[in-house]
Amino acid sequence: MFRHRGSVQSGCAECGTEALPSESPEHVCCQAPVAMASAASAESSSGVKKRHALSLGTKECVIRDIESGLKKASVAAKYGVSNTTVSTIYKNKDKLRQQLQQDSSSLSWKRIQTLEDDEQSDTSLADETLNTDDVWSGLVDSNFEVSTDDAIVAAVRGSAEVATDDESDGEDEVDPTPEPDFPCKDALEYLAKVKTYCVKNSLSEKSLQCLSFVEDEIVRSAVHKHRQTKITAFFR
Repeated sequence: MFRHRGSVQSGCAECGTEALPSESPEHVCCQAPVAMASAASAESSSGVKKRHALSLGTKECVIRDIESGLKKASVAAKYGVSNTTVSTIYKNKDKLRQQLQQDSSSLSWKRIQTLEDDEQSDTSLADETLNTDDVWSGLVDSNFEVSTDDAIVAAVRGSAEVATDDESDGEDEVDPTPEPDFPCKDALEYLAKVKTYCVKNSLSEKSLQCLSFVEDEIVRSAVHKHRQTKITAFFR
């Protein structure tokens, strides 16, 4: 501030400029209001909190936390936003989720387009490579004859007929060494030895009963054959 008293002039205490003669006892420097306004704006700006922008995914997490039972104040402290912001997000949850779904669908479509582009590029590369049929035709001899369906059927039928003839020839053949006849007497002797073995080794009674049943069958068969032989000899 300039202070003017009589012929004495003093400079401005703020900016150091010399004062001009004035009728008023006190003269305010022109720069003082500007400095005061700048200081006031700096103080006010330092007291304002910066807004924290949340993505759609984070907003969805906020909505889920509230739906799970957390208080809005706790959710606001967790994500560093005000309670009003949390309330606004929860109030507009349907719109936010719809927008999130649209963004997800758009992202999925972009991925599909990317995959289709990759497939088209792979197809173009495959077209540029040599065809396998061309390579195979170059390796196969030109004199090679391709079998038709009729030729294949005829070949199969011919092989089947050959196999049938071989089987028929085998059926006509007679084994030159027939099995020797095993007399009933020897069978009963072997069976008696088996029964003796069962008794010595203390086998079950059921085993002996089975052997006895077999012995009766052998005897019955031998008697039947003996009678049949006698009848045949009588009619001769």
